[in-house]
Amino acid sequence: MYGFPTIPRIRWKALQCPGGRTALLQTLRLSPAQVRRGRLLRTLEEYEWSAGSAARGLHTSEPDLLDRLRRAGLGALLAPGLLGRHRRARL
Repeated sequence: MYGFPTIPRIRWKALQCPGGRTALLQTLRLSPAQVRRGRLLRTLEEYEWSAGSAARGLHTSEPDLLDRLRRAGLGALLAPGLLGRHRRARL
């Protein structure tokens, strides 16, 4: 609508008045960690929250994906016990 550039780390927000005039135009710069978390979440959603399928979509192994999710602070979103089973399997 506004022809904003597509930059992965920048999010644009625009609010319009009823007459179509722009009332607020704001940008938000995302940190690299936020971009990585967003990519992980989008991939999980794309593969219907299947860790194995999402790992294949990211060209990595399931254990590596689970490690990345844990490090990104997203481990609580996974099925209960999945990270525990993964840790025991790696020992």
